[in-house]
Amino acid sequence: MTVNFKGQAKRLRAFLSEKHHFELPLSAALEAIATIHGAKNWDTLMGMDKSSVPSHPQSKVESVAKRPLDGDAHALAHMFLMAFTKKNTPDERVSFWTNRAVSRLALPILLALTELRDRNNAPFSVDTIRTWLPFEKFCILRNNPSISEATRNELDETLTNLPTYSAEAETQSIACIEQYGYLQMHFAQMLDDWAKIEASSPQGSTACGVPFNGLQSKLDEI
Repeated sequence: MTVNFKGQAKRLRAFLSEKHHFELPLSAALEAIATIHGAKNWDTLMGMDKSSVPSHPQSKVESVAKRPLDGDAHALAHMFLMAFTKKNTPDERVSFWTNRAVSRLALPILLALTELRDRNNAPFSVDTIRTWLPFEKFCILRNNPSISEATRNELDETLTNLPTYSAEAETQSIACIEQYGYLQMHFAQMLDDWAKIEASSPQGSTACGVPFNGLQSKLDEI
């Protein structure tokens, strides 16, 4: 199965233009896709061996993405992070944004969704996570009255760490949306990689219930 990297770049540009009114240059979109896939630049990505990408029917990937997820937020974050590192060989710059995506976006969202699942019997899947990734949806999730104050504080911290973010502003700055977009891209790539690995697995078993003691200490360093 050949990965359409240029198609991913086009979808990224279309998403930012439609959802955030931000026109990302094509060259920047190509470099962003290269970064997400663990390459130093676009030329390096084009030279990578595509045969290393496993083959998996798209229908099975879509089915996996709809599967309800078990486990706590930290275990799920670890599971998605491990899927990304299994499929990519990130350099220092990629690792920086990947770690930020886990600590500042993946964990807060997963904390909220696991609370809603456990308190309100609201199962969620990878597809569910994807629906809450856009900036506007993230803000709506933050205001959900069913989540705890501690989790809301985690979501608030994600927003306040964005450059020039203002809770009173009707629209946020390009710098704010752009940095959130980088976090969103990296977390979305983790979700995609996990679904593809699961779809390629003969057993399709999820190790999300296995704790990873080093994750929290690693995130505390960020």
